[in-house]
Amino acid sequence: MKSISLTAACALFAVGALAQGTVNFANRVTTATPPLDQPVYVDAMGGSKAGPEYVAQLFAGTQGTAVGSLVAVGSPAAFRSGAGVGYWVSVTALAVPGVAGGSVANMVVKAWEAKYATYDAAVAGGSKVGMSDPFELALGGAGVPPSLPATLAGLKSFAIIPEPSTMALGLLGAAVLLFRRRN
Repeated sequence: MKSISLTAACALFAVGALAQGTVNFANRVTTATPPLDQPVYVDAMGGSKAGPEYVAQLFAGTQGTAVGSLVAVGSPAAFRSGAGVGYWVSVTALAVPGVAGGSVANMVVKAWEAKYATYDAAVAGGSKVGMSDPFELALGGAGVPPSLPATLAGLKSFAIIPEPSTMALGLLGAAVLLFRRRN
């Protein structure tokens, strides 16, 4: 009896695990059709690309979920150095909890300085942060056998810049200095 219960529990767990949609969490996939090549920059002008001092993480939810309600998926991925600068270390078949394979998910990619454990901690610390435009994507992983993970086809390049509150404080300080100098 105990082995039947254990087998049933394992089967239910396996079905639940297969039900999750999957993505290829990468911002460069040359084998995709069309190829994906969306580097991340560390300035708004698109000059310098993000290196190993930064990390990126996928945030996702069901179709129609507001950006502020999307949840972190997996662990932050470090950016590459050298010839791979601007691209994070890819994660193949990243499971998106709560979104079934074949279903459409709402997503963003957030990036921040690696010295902070989470995006929210980086924002609170006044760090440089960045976020892609939201995009929707039909996830892989549906069917028997499961389909290949979806490529982040809707992802566009974005920039990691100082958190707006840090910029605002800097501008306020400059304004105070200018005002004080005039008096």
